[in-house]
Amino acid sequence: MIPFIDAKSEPVVSLDDTRPISASVGSNITVLAGTNVTITCRGSGNPVPALTWSRNRNPLVANGNNLKLFIRGATTADSGQYYCTAISAIGDVTEKSILLVKGLY
Repeated sequence: MIPFIDAKSEPVVSLDDTRPISASVGSNITVLAGTNVTITCRGSGNPVPALTWSRNRNPLVANGNNLKLFIRGATTADSGQYYCTAISAIGDVTEKSILLVKGLY
């Protein structure tokens, strides 16, 4: 079975304060600078795919089993496209989230 990523395409916006935000890959995320952001990627398939993360197509190291990407105290420099790729012997599939970090005024 070709790998599958459970992606959500709902916007996540938090501009009132810097409380931590969690979102699923596929979401467009807008937060204030200083916010901790967690993006979750759930992959499935047979064989079970390996998950990898990249930002603007550059590989990233995620926490644990690559299920979650954690961005501590996001800054405007963290804005960009974050990709989760599920890879198996059968094939691969990629989903992305776009993160926009707005500076504090």
